[in-house]
Amino acid sequence: MDKAYGYEMKKNKGNEKMEEDFIKLSALDTYIKGISNNQARKICIFGAGKYGIDLYNELSSKLIYIDCFIDNNRDRWGYCIDNKECLSPIDLIPNKDEFLVIVASLNPRNMKRQIEELEFPYITTKQELQNTLSNTPPVKWMIHLEELENVDYNSEGIKHLVNRFNETIYELCRYYENRRNN
Repeated sequence: MDKAYGYEMKKNKGNEKMEEDFIKLSALDTYIKGISNNQARKICIFGAGKYGIDLYNELSSKLIYIDCFIDNNRDRWGYCIDNKECLSPIDLIPNKDEFLVIVASLNPRNMKRQIEELEFPYITTKQELQNTLSNTPPVKWMIHLEELENVDYNSEGIKHLVNRFNETIYELCRYYENRRNN
């Protein structure tokens, strides 16, 4: 679980909603790590189209760090989505034991089979994660956002801005944690 959010929890001790959300975020983190028996050190989304980007935004808003995307469409290779590079599935083969691959497709069967044939050991689909994702609220770094009037928090534009803000804060925290640990 993200240390920055843990710090925010300590700062807001007694806030029952935050404590409840933290428990749910921790459960999601534990569930995702458990898919690989805590062996995968990185997470990759297979599918860099709308479905994959939506999954990326949802996971990011729940403090799940995504390392990269893979896609079969060679036109997407080399491009970055929020600073996460999109690669060919073949590019990950040398490090396949380090990755949990989450297949993001409406019909994931063929993509999942492709990854299995490449002998990636840790694979799941968005559909397999959906129940746990649905029960986990997104993080709101700025607690007082709800107090702003006339803001539609269900609009795609606001969701995207909140996700980008959360990701930026998350990246800053990871950067300083890594810097402090080295």
